Amino acid sequence: MPAGVFTPRRVTDHSARTKHVEDYLERLGADVAVLMQPRAAARNTGGAGRAAAASAGGGGGHGTGVLAGDVTGPESNTFVSLLQGQPLTLSAPSAGQVLRWDGSAWVNGTEFKQIEVDFGATPTRYFNGMISDADITTNSKLMIVQSGDAATGRAADEEEMDPLLPRAKVQNGSFILHVTALEGPVVGSYRLNYTIG
Repeated sequence: MPAGVFTPRRVTDHSARTKHVEDYLERLGADVAVLMQPRAAARNTGGAGRAAAASAGGGGGHGTGVLAGDVTGPESNTFVSLLQGQPLTLSAPSAGQVLRWDGSAWVNGTEFKQIEVDFGATPTRYFNGMISDADITTNSKLMIVQSGDAATGRAADEEEMDPLLPRAKVQNGSFILHVTALEGPVVGSYRLNYTIG
């Protein structure tokens, strides 16, 4: 052969390499072997070959396992029923909702709710009333803050930011709200935001 001339040589004996690959795949598991076998062999084995591989793999075939824990159901139709072991009780979601803990389950709801409290036309420092809310139970925890939004009948630059101190006592389906104006008597309506935890 002249110097500097390369002549490719066809390798026809792959037996040693094939045996090495087969041994490797056997260690990985039968399910991988089915995915890696030549196309012609895969067509010949068909569903029976895949079923045999799943059986040999100890239930590792496609769609044959059943999950447990937070995720349940067969592999072909799984769903999340728990979050960190706690129940998920979800209704059809809508825009702007968040996932929150209501004291006994994870539920979807608005990030916060807004109410107006009316101190009336006569100056006073106190408001007392009952607020209905079907999402509230005796296990609920409320966080109530004063809103910076102007209430009904007020211009945006009026005294909607007079400091208020809200307190609440929860019961099933509602809460009793007490609000104190901290800097003296007020009149009219004010907005409060609250979240349920």
